[in-house]
Amino acid sequence: MDDRSSLMFGKAMESDEKFDYFVCGVASALFAYLGQHYAPRRLEFGIASLEPLSLFALMLSFFAGTLKIYSSTLFKKANANYLSLCADEDELRRVLLEDPGFRGAESKLDGFKKGQESALGFMRRQNRKTLLLVSLRDVLLCLGFVFLLSSKLLLPYAEAKPSEAAPSITNRPPAGVISTNQHPSSSSLPAPIHPPAQALTNRH
Repeated sequence: MDDRSSLMFGKAMESDEKFDYFVCGVASALFAYLGQHYAPRRLEFGIASLEPLSLFALMLSFFAGTLKIYSSTLFKKANANYLSLCADEDELRRVLLEDPGFRGAESKLDGFKKGQESALGFMRRQNRKTLLLVSLRDVLLCLGFVFLLSSKLLLPYAEAKPSEAAPSITNRPPAGVISTNQHPSSSSLPAPIHPPAQALTNRH
């Protein structure tokens, strides 16, 4: 890799790192703003649940972005280790050209090869992990924005369900009084009171 390619690669990595920090900053700032003005209440399905969903999505987006930055840092360290091993291998091969009888050269070359293969395998795994975290971070951030905007735009249209009106006590007639709007029935009239039966005797 020549100097120009190394310079362009370094600038690309620097721009990617700045963008990662920017996205994490946006997610954390929105989460802090919503969390500061959020009033906890009972969760229900509907418009009221959009704001908590936005908070949850932004929090997960921030964590995914943080993990992506950490994964990129590990990738850079592995890449630096790989380049160092390649430079050491090239130096050893130049020494072998000057002194073919250099002792221990073959074992060192084998160690460089194994180290390079290990570093390459690690970088491939970290690259796949990084791509997955980037997709997860961006999707969650977009969902957080969508839930937030939906909660603000649909809030005026949210109407509370009217509760069933309970019968008012003031509209009931007093006890013992029959309403004039209702016809008395046999079930509503009080039962007649009969005196106790007495034996009748004829007195002359």
